Amino acid sequence: MSAAGQEAARQVFLRLVTLGEGVEDTRRRVRRSELAGTGGEAKVLEEVLEAYSGYRLLTGDHDPETRAPTVEVAHEALLRTWGRLRGWLEASREDVRVQRRLGAAAGEWAGSGKERSFLARGARLEQLAGWAAETHLGLNEEEREYLAASVAAREEERAGEEERALREARLEARSRGFLRGLVGVAGAAAVLGVVLAVYAFGQRGLAEANAARADAKAQEAQANADTAATAQAIAETAAASERQQKQSAEQSAAEARNLALAAEAQAALNKGDTDLALSLALAANSNDTRVRQSEVVLSEAAYDRGTRQVFRGHKAGVQAVALSPDERTFLSGSDDKTLILWDRATGKPIRTFSGHTGKLLSVAFSPDGKLALSSADDKRVILWDVATGAALRDLAGHQDLVNEGAFSPDGKTAATASKDTTLMLWDVATGQPIRTFSGHTQSVQSVAFSSDGSQLLSASLDTSVRLWDTNTAALIREFDGHRRSVWDANFSPDGKKIVSGSEDRSIILWDKDSGKILFQLRGHTNDVWKTKFASDGRTVISASRDTRLGLWNADTGDLVGFLSGHGSSVRDVTATADGKQLLSASIDSSVRLWDLATGAEVGRFNGHSDGINRLVIGRDGKTAITASTDGRLMLWKVDTGEIIRTFTGHNGAVFGADVSPDGTLLVSGGQDKTAILWNVADGTVRHVFNGHTDGISSVAFSPDGKTVLTSSVDKTIRQWDVETGKQVREFDGHKDQVFHVVFSPDGKTFLSASGDKQVILWDIASGKQLSTFSGHTAVVRQVVFSADGTTALSSGDDKLVLLWDVASGKILKRMLGHTAAVRAVAFSPDGKTAISGSSDTDVILWDLETGSAIRRFSGHSGVVRTVAWSPDGRTAYSGATDASVRFWRIDSFAELLSWAKANRYHPDLTCDQAAYYRLNIAGCGSAQ
Repeated sequence: MSAAGQEAARQVFLRLVTLGEGVEDTRRRVRRSELAGTGGEAKVLEEVLEAYSGYRLLTGDHDPETRAPTVEVAHEALLRTWGRLRGWLEASREDVRVQRRLGAAAGEWAGSGKERSFLARGARLEQLAGWAAETHLGLNEEEREYLAASVAAREEERAGEEERALREARLEARSRGFLRGLVGVAGAAAVLGVVLAVYAFGQRGLAEANAARADAKAQEAQANADTAATAQAIAETAAASERQQKQSAEQSAAEARNLALAAEAQAALNKGDTDLALSLALAANSNDTRVRQSEVVLSEAAYDRGTRQVFRGHKAGVQAVALSPDERTFLSGSDDKTLILWDRATGKPIRTFSGHTGKLLSVAFSPDGKLALSSADDKRVILWDVATGAALRDLAGHQDLVNEGAFSPDGKTAATASKDTTLMLWDVATGQPIRTFSGHTQSVQSVAFSSDGSQLLSASLDTSVRLWDTNTAALIREFDGHRRSVWDANFSPDGKKIVSGSEDRSIILWDKDSGKILFQLRGHTNDVWKTKFASDGRTVISASRDTRLGLWNADTGDLVGFLSGHGSSVRDVTATADGKQLLSASIDSSVRLWDLATGAEVGRFNGHSDGINRLVIGRDGKTAITASTDGRLMLWKVDTGEIIRTFTGHNGAVFGADVSPDGTLLVSGGQDKTAILWNVADGTVRHVFNGHTDGISSVAFSPDGKTVLTSSVDKTIRQWDVETGKQVREFDGHKDQVFHVVFSPDGKTFLSASGDKQVILWDIASGKQLSTFSGHTAVVRQVVFSADGTTALSSGDDKLVLLWDVASGKILKRMLGHTAAVRAVAFSPDGKTAISGSSDTDVILWDLETGSAIRRFSGHSGVVRTVAWSPDGRTAYSGATDASVRFWRIDSFAELLSWAKANRYHPDLTCDQAAYYRLNIAGCGSAQ
C-alpha cells in the first residue's frame, strides 16, 4: 500500500471508532459519504476500503432507514489487538474528540437547511478553525463547508464593523481639515530645508553604494554555495523519508494481512476445522509483523483438540480401524481390498495383509493382540496371524457378506453380524460355528460383546437394536426408537448403558436393563455410522457421513464438540484406553490420530468428589493444598499427583485455605462458619476460630505468620492471633458479603472484595478504611496484590479483570475477554502477566502492559473458582467445580510455534486457498 493509501487508511479507521470514556473503545458504523474527502483522492480511498474489506477487516452494509451504504470495523477485537490502530488512536485521541464535535455540529447545520443561526461563532469558531489549521485529521465535504460558512459569516460581520468605523473616521477628518491647512504653510518651509540637506549628502551616498554592490556580489556567491548544499541535504532527507514511509506502509499492510488471517483462523476454529485454523494461524505468525491476536489464535488452534497425525497408504477409502491391545500398532481395512498394520508412534506401515478379493468392511484384534479378524464384501471372514500377516483360516457359514466381527473378552470365541439377517458365534481355535442368533428381519450391521462376554448387542437395518444371551442365543430385549436403519450399537464400560447410531442422523443413549431412552443426541447432519463409549464411560464418540466426529457428554447428553478434518465420510473410530486420543478411518483414504485433551494441559489432580474452591501452591512449588465443596482439604505432591494427606474437620464445603509463610501451618474456612488452624505435618488441629455468624469465604495469613484474616458472608472481616486463637479485631464497612481478603506484602494493609461491588483498602493497625476502589459494576469475587504491593488485580461478575494503582485507587487497565463472571485472578511471579478463571470454564493469560489476552486455556467442564502459579512462572494452575485441578503450560511464542509444528498436523494451503486469503505461496503465482 502506498504512503497515500496508508494515510487514507489511518483517516478511515480513526473515523470508525467511538472513543470510550472510562470504558473500552468500540466500533462505529458510518456512512461511506462521511469518509469522502477525508483520505485524499477518491480513488485512493476506494482502494483502501476495497483492500481492507478484502482482508475482512472492514464490513459494508446499508443504513436501515436511508439505505445509504455504510462501513464499520469487522471485529471489535481489532480495537484491542491491532497495535498500529491503537497507536493511531493514542496519538490522535483529542483530535478525534474535536472532530466528532465538528461533525455533529456540521450535521445539525445541514439538517436545519443550513440556517445561519447554526454556524459556529466566537470562541467556539476560533477553537475549531485553529484546530482545523493544525490537525492531521482529514475533514469531509460537509465539515469543510460548515467551517468555511462559519468563517465567511465571521468575516462578513468583521467587514460590517470596519465599514462603520470608516464612516466615523471620514466625519472626523472633515472637522479637522481647516486646521490642517494652517499647519501646511509652515510645513512647506521645512520641506525646502530638507531638500538642500539631501543634495549635500548625495555625492557621499553614491560612493558608499558602489562599495555595497561589491559586498553583495560576494554574499551572492556564498549564498549560491549554501543553496547547493541545502538542496543536497533536502534530497537526502526526502529519500530517507520515502524509504521510511515505504517501510511503514509495508509494515501496516503486513499487520493488516496478519489480522485478517487471524480472524479467518478464528472463524475456522469456531467451525471445528482445526486443520485450516492452524494453517492460517501459522501463516499469520510467519513474519516479524505478527500481531497479538494472531499469536492468541495460534495458541487456541494448536492447543485445541485436533489432528496429531495423518496416515496415508491405502489407495482407496478406509472403512475400518482397530487399535491393538498394547496400543503400539493399529490395523486399517480399505476399499483397496487390503489391511495395513501401522506403527502408531512413527506413522509407518509395518506390513500389508492381502487375501480378500473385495472391499474390507471390518477389522478387530483379539484381546492378546496376536490375532485379527476381518470381513469384506467378498463374503469371507478371515482370521489372521498378526505377527506374520498370514491368513490362518476362514469362518465360513453365513449366506451373505459379513458386516462386522468381534472377539469375546476372553478371546476364545468370536461373533459376526451378516447381511443374511443373522449373527453367529464361532470357536476361534477351530473356526467352527457354535450357534446362530435369528430374529432381525434385515441386514445386521454390527455386533458387540458385553464386558463379561455373557451378552451380545446387535444393530440392524430393520431399525432395531437387540440384546442377546450369548450362551443360549435367546433374545433378552429389543430397543425401538430409531426411525431408520441402525448402523451401530455398543455397550458402556460398566454395562449399564447402550449407545446406537442411525441413518436418522441421531444417537440414542439407552438404559440397558429397562430399555428406556435416556437421551437422543442430535447434531450430525447425515448418517451416524459408528457410536462408542470412551473408556471412562462419560463420553460418547460418533463417526458420521457428514465428515465429522462428535464428542458427547454421556451424563447430560450435551454436545462437547465436533472434530473436523476428514475430507469425506468418517466410517469408523476407536479410542485409546486413557481416552486422550482417537483413531478414525475415512473414505478420503486416510486414518487420523486425534488428540482429545488440550495440548496446553500438562497435568491434573483428581481426588476430590466435588468442586475445588481454593488452591494454594507451596513456596517451593513441590506441594499444593486444595479446599473443596466435599468438605475436605488435601495436600498433594505436584510432580506425581499423589495425595500426601487429607484434612477433615469442617462440617460442609470448605471455601478458603492458606499456608503460613514457613509452610508449617494451614488455615481453612468453610460453610460451617468456622476457621480451622491445622498442623501441616500431621493434620492435627491447633485452633478453631469461632465468631462469624455465617459462612467463611476466604482466609489469609499475614506475611509474618502471626495473624490470620477471615472474610464472611456475614459482611465482616476478622483478624485472629495464631498463637492464642483469639480474635484481635473486627473490620466493618462492606454492605454485602465479603468474598475475599488478602494482605499487602508488608503486612501493614489488606484489601477486601465484596458483593457490594467495592474493593476496600484497610489499615491493619487502626482498623480504618484507607480508600475505596470503585470500578466494578457487579459483585467483586477476588482481589490480589502484586509482589511489590504497588498494584492490585480484582475480578468480578461484570466479566472484568481490573488492574489498580494502590496508592491512588485509579484503574490502570480494564481487561475484558471472559464471557461470564470472573471468579479468580492471580499475578505471575514476575508481575508482567496474570491469569484469571471464569464461570465460562476458561482460564485466560493476560499481558498486563497492554491489557491484552495472550492465551486462552479450555478444558474444564465447570466454573473455574481458583487459579495459582508455580514459583518459576512456567506453569499455571486452575481448580473448578468439575472437581479437578489442571496444570497449564506457560510458554514463549517460540516455544508455542515449535510445539504446534511438532504436535499438530498442519496441511499446506492449496493454491485456491492461497488466492482466497491473498497469500503468496511458491508455485501458486502472486496473490492479488
